[in-house]
Amino acid sequence: MNNFANMSFSLVGYGVSNQALAGYFLDRGIDFVVRTPEKVDTPKGVTNIYGNGYLNSYEDIVFRSPVLRPERIRTDGIVTTEIKYALSKAKGIKIGITGSDGKTTVSTLIYEMIKNSGKDALLCGNIGSPLIDKLDRVSEKTHIVCELSSFQLFDHSPYLDVALITNITENHLDWHLTLDEYIQTKLGILKNASRAVIDIDNEYLEKELSNISRDKRLVCVSFEKKDIKRENTDLVYIENGSICYNGEAVLQTDRIKLRAGFNIKNYALAIASSYPYVTREAILKTAEEFTGVCHRMELVCEKNGISFCDSSIDSTPSRTQKTLSAFDKDKVALILGGYDKNLDYSQMKEAVDGVKAVILCGENAPKIYDAIKASKTKIYIEEIFDNAVKKAYSLCQEGDTVLLSPASASFDMFANYKERSKAFLAIAREL
Repeated sequence: MNNFANMSFSLVGYGVSNQALAGYFLDRGIDFVVRTPEKVDTPKGVTNIYGNGYLNSYEDIVFRSPVLRPERIRTDGIVTTEIKYALSKAKGIKIGITGSDGKTTVSTLIYEMIKNSGKDALLCGNIGSPLIDKLDRVSEKTHIVCELSSFQLFDHSPYLDVALITNITENHLDWHLTLDEYIQTKLGILKNASRAVIDIDNEYLEKELSNISRDKRLVCVSFEKKDIKRENTDLVYIENGSICYNGEAVLQTDRIKLRAGFNIKNYALAIASSYPYVTREAILKTAEEFTGVCHRMELVCEKNGISFCDSSIDSTPSRTQKTLSAFDKDKVALILGGYDKNLDYSQMKEAVDGVKAVILCGENAPKIYDAIKASKTKIYIEEIFDNAVKKAYSLCQEGDTVLLSPASASFDMFANYKERSKAFLAIAREL
C-alpha cells in the first residue's frame, strides 16, 4: 500500500476521517471515488456514487468509514481505514490509547505531559483530529498520542511503542456482535506494541494478565500495591497519597486539579504510559493546570445559583456512574437517555438513588425507566430535549446542578455528542 501507482481507490462513507483522507489524496493528485448511502458534497472532480449498491466497491483499495463493519463492503479489493494507513506511514514515537471509559481524558493528559516536557507532541485519532491531516509535520521526534475506538481497532493491531487500555466495560453492543468480540477488539491494541499498559483493577483486563506475552514490557496500574508474579513488569499504584511508579512517588494526588476520585486513576494511567518520555515537573504542571476535556463534567453556565454541567460525552452507564460520584447527588437533576446501544442499564438503579430527580429523554427512555423505576428518586419523562432541560431546571434551587450525563449515545436526536452539548448550552442560556 505504500506504492499507489496503477491502483484505484474508493472511500466508503464520508465522515471526518475519510474527508481528511480525501484532502490527502487530492494534495497528491491521486484519483478516487466516494461511496455513500446518500448524496454528499465532494471536492470538484471527485465522483460520488450513492444510493443502492454504494457498498459494492470495484476499486483496488477501499477505505471504510470506521463505523462501517468491513464485512458489509462487497469487494475483491483490500479494505482498510485512514488511521490504519496513517499509523503505518507515520514516523515518531507512537502511543495508542483505547478503553471503554476515560480514554479521551487520559489521551489528553498524556499529550499535555509530553508537551509540558518541551517535546513535540501530536494528539489525534478518535479524539477528533485525523492523523492523516498531520502526517507532513510528523518527524522521528514527534510523540503521536492516538486515541483509538473499537471501530478503528476492529481489523487493526497497530505497531505502537506504547499501547494503553484504560478499562473495559460493556459498550457498542449495537455494533459488535457480542461482548466477547468487543473485548477481543480492544485487546488487539496490545498485540504489536512494545510496551503494554493496563488497569488490573478492571475484571476483564486482570483476566488477561497471563495471556500477555512475557517478551512484552507490561505496566500494571492499580489503586493498590499488588504483587504481580510476572517478569518484565512495572507497577503503578497509589500509596501514602501519591501515585507511585515502581516505588517512586511521582505525583501527590492532592495536587490534581480535576475533581472526582476516578481522575486519580486517569492520572496513574497517563503516568504509566508517558513516564519514559516526560519529567516529574511536567507531570506536576499538568496536574495543577489541566481542567478537563470539553463535554466531560464541564461547567458551562449558571443561572440563579443553579449550575449547568455538560457531560454529554458520557455515553455508557459506567461513565455516568463515575460522573455522579463527583457530586452531592441530592443536589443534582440528572438528564438521562438517548440512542440505545443495546446496553444493560440495571446498574443505574443504585447509581441514581438519592438524586434529586431523573429526567428521561430519548429513544431508550422506556428501557432506562424499567431499570431504575424501583430507585428512591423522582423520575420524569420528556419527549423533547428542550423540555427535559427546562424540567430539570424547574426542579432545582440555588446550589443545585442540572447535569447532562445521558449514559447513552446521541444519534436518536443529534449527529454526535457535541451537537447534544451545543443544544444543552443554548437551552440553558435561554433560561
